[in-house]
Amino acid sequence: MPGLTYLGESDTWAWGGQVLGTIRTGINDRDYRLGDAYRLSAWTALKVTDWFAPSARLDWHAWSNIHGADPAMDPNRNPAFDANKQAGERLDFLMGLNFYVPDGFFKGNRLSIEGGVPVYQNIAGPNMALNWLITVGWSISFH
Repeated sequence: MPGLTYLGESDTWAWGGQVLGTIRTGINDRDYRLGDAYRLSAWTALKVTDWFAPSARLDWHAWSNIHGADPAMDPNRNPAFDANKQAGERLDFLMGLNFYVPDGFFKGNRLSIEGGVPVYQNIAGPNMALNWLITVGWSISFH
């Protein structure tokens, strides 16, 4: 899963970008493997206070078809089993709220809430599209 991340900062702004890939090389015991996947993300955040920063992000995903097929998964019985109709791509626009504890007993704790909607989707076959998404994360950094 190769990737590359860039982060820039000033006194009031942070910005960055990230490229990630999932390159699948093997096959399973049913003679198939999932397709490769790629992700490109760009973001910015405004430091309002030492403990609060809203953010905005664009996040593009692309994934390819499955290679090979599990004979037990017959696409004639269920079109979702068609290995040649699994690819897709999606661009999401997300807004976030980031809370950070700079001092005290909980120093280094961060709560991030991010939600958004797809602004572009191209989904192959009978796969379900996405309407919206929300992510909540909590992290701790030790100094």
